[in-house]
Amino acid sequence: MLAKSYRISAHAAFRAVAVDFAGVAFRARLVDNAGAVKPKNTARPYAAKVMLDERGIETPTALRTVQDLLVHVQTKVLPRDRVLQHILLDGRRLSEEDEAEAHSLHLADYAKIELKSRRVLELAVEGLNSAREVIPAVAGDLVTAAGIIRAGRLEDGLLILHDCMAMIDWYLDLVTAIESTFLDERPWLKQRSYANGADSDDTVRAFKTFAPKDDLGEKLQQLDVARQAQNLTALADIVEYDIAPVVAVWADELPAILAQMKAESAEA
Repeated sequence: MLAKSYRISAHAAFRAVAVDFAGVAFRARLVDNAGAVKPKNTARPYAAKVMLDERGIETPTALRTVQDLLVHVQTKVLPRDRVLQHILLDGRRLSEEDEAEAHSLHLADYAKIELKSRRVLELAVEGLNSAREVIPAVAGDLVTAAGIIRAGRLEDGLLILHDCMAMIDWYLDLVTAIESTFLDERPWLKQRSYANGADSDDTVRAFKTFAPKDDLGEKLQQLDVARQAQNLTALADIVEYDIAPVVAVWADELPAILAQMKAESAEA
């Protein structure tokens, strides 16, 4: 089982990476949904100094909002293998909530805008490395929590389960971000070939990590119902026999996914 101190530190590190990469995916969707950058004559022109990776860049005067700027830099300035990672407006980093309202943030309200980019593959590798340290332990912790709940120590079991579910949520954020960012260009994320045994020859299977999560979502709903009803047997069974095996598969597949990502990152 994860030691308490390690669990806390792992929370912080893993959450930071998962949220960071999820932010990258959000900005990719922002670009996809924004379409062409168009002048917005209802807003004031801007005179902000724009920095990209600590170097000043020229930007079109037609830009009016932070969203306009993000779309322009991501599509017209950065190479395809880099994405915007951090956005600072007059020294203040944008929160996720602020980014969701980027279309309403006017460039004219800021004197200096600093943008920092990073290679997408590096972010993916960093996130998966963090997950490799945590996800296997989460699978074990789920089984431990189920045993504690069956023993009647509901509060202790729920405490461990709460930590595990937080890790699972963050890993799902990371997986979703990787899938939405890389899937089209890297079909191996969905497929894996087996060379020997019953699964040999031309058999191709999907990485279960990237399979649809409908069944897992249904089990999580059942988990919540059992928890609210304090049905200890049902709660423990769902944790041990429905959720823990899924997380164990994630842990088993992580080395292969990470190795492929590292190889591509080294080649890039």
